[in-house]
Amino acid sequence: MSRFRLLPAALADLAEIRDYIAEHNPAAAAAMLERIEDRCRFFARFPGAGRNRADIRPGLHSFVVGRHVVFYRRGEAAIDIVRVLHRARDIEAIVG
Repeated sequence: MSRFRLLPAALADLAEIRDYIAEHNPAAAAAMLERIEDRCRFFARFPGAGRNRADIRPGLHSFVVGRHVVFYRRGEAAIDIVRVLHRARDIEAIVG
C-alpha cells in the first residue's frame, strides 16, 4: 500500500486549515499542507505505524502533524484520510 485518498471531510478540513493560516502567512499555510501530505504518504507506506484509535471508532488510526491530528482508515489499496483536526478541538465529538 502506498497511496492515500482524502475523503470529502478531510478535504474541507485542509481548506479550513489553509485559509486560517494563510490569513497571516500564505507561505506557512502552503508549508503546513505539504507537511501533512508528506506524513500521509509515509503512513500510506506504513499504515500500521499510526496510533490505533478504536477508542473513538473501530478501524480508525491517527498520527500527529504539528498541532493537527490526521485520522485514517486502512483500506485494500490505500489509506482513507477521514479528518484532519486541530488537537484542541473536541475530537471525540467530531470523529466519534
